[in-house]
Amino acid sequence: RDYKVTGVQTCALPIFPIFTLTVDPHNANVIWVGTRTARGLYKSVDQGKTYTEKTRGITEQNITFRGVTVDPNNESLIYAAAEVPSQEYAGVTIIGLSFGESKGVVYRSTDGGENWSAMWRGDALARYVLVDPRNSSVIFVSTGFFDVEAANADPKQMIGGGVGVVKSTDGGQTWRVLNQANGLTDLYIGSLAMNPGNPDNLLAGGSEQNGYSHGGQDSGVFVTFDGGETWRKG
Repeated sequence: RDYKVTGVQTCALPIFPIFTLTVDPHNANVIWVGTRTARGLYKSVDQGKTYTEKTRGITEQNITFRGVTVDPNNESLIYAAAEVPSQEYAGVTIIGLSFGESKGVVYRSTDGGENWSAMWRGDALARYVLVDPRNSSVIFVSTGFFDVEAANADPKQMIGGGVGVVKSTDGGQTWRVLNQANGLTDLYIGSLAMNPGNPDNLLAGGSEQNGYSHGGQDSGVFVTFDGGETWRKG
């Protein structure tokens, strides 16, 4: 099947390295697609028949979108979580112990994707953005993945680095890092899920870095019942 992308010639969609796909919970006709390393963020309003690039305000050229989240209370408020590789921020490829190093960024749009601005930047890729359905000012972001090393890793000292989970309670104006002090012994959180019946209850899947690991003892599934203040391994 052929798809038309505005500004790009008609082509079979698999030619694009797709990394994330999200259906708007407010309108199933609206689909968001993020690509790998191609600065591509696309929106469809006709169930995927055509796509329009939506990257105004995104400053990086080499960026991989890892997740798109639509605010459960506001269809115009959208978050795009991404990976920024070392080629972008350092101008060269930086290889850590086993994999390339990357930083992360979360972009936000308040007008349905027409314009974007960065609301968080850190030393590990951003993967999932979760918004508390009771209060849109409460936002969680998971960071890290098992095959991408964090920019703050130190392979010479065998320090894996990482960030963990970051949380905002003021709509992204300020952020707190939830890490070892909160019980997350693994700072590469490859998965994050929220209990829709109790948003204070979250599950985090740790994907401890290969080579830096301690026999897997630091990784696992972590659970919190107080909005991320304390975590324990499940």
